Amino acid sequence: MAIIRLISTDLDGTLLGGERWDAIPAEAIHRIAEFKSLYDALWVINTGRGNFTDFSGIITADEKDLSKSGVKVTIKTASINTSNNKRDDHLRSADFFDAGRYPEITFKSKSVKKKGKDYTLEGTFTMHGVTKEIAIPF
Repeated sequence: MAIIRLISTDLDGTLLGGERWDAIPAEAIHRIAEFKSLYDALWVINTGRGNFTDFSGIITADEKDLSKSGVKVTIKTASINTSNNKRDDHLRSADFFDAGRYPEITFKSKSVKKKGKDYTLEGTFTMHGVTKEIAIPF
């Protein structure tokens, strides 16, 4: 199981606010598209961590009218980085991401829903040629 998250903070580590945020390279923004996965190695469960160094996204937020809010993210699979070149090459291969055939992971929201103090982002997630409707609580 892999968890991918997109984080944007300003230089002091606080979450960026405002009407719109673009995850396009900017000097004052620290961004991470990272993942954590569980894998079985010789009958021992291990945790692997890494990140993607090439991604872009747009977050639009309007608390008064959630229908105007949304997220669109694109991650380039070839940009995977686990700090181990041999492992990264293997992850780019057809055994895993198949970066040559499936160069992007994408998410595009369709709606943001609020229930009490909680929100759910619903949208279309595509990875490795498979598209699914998913809901992300936040």
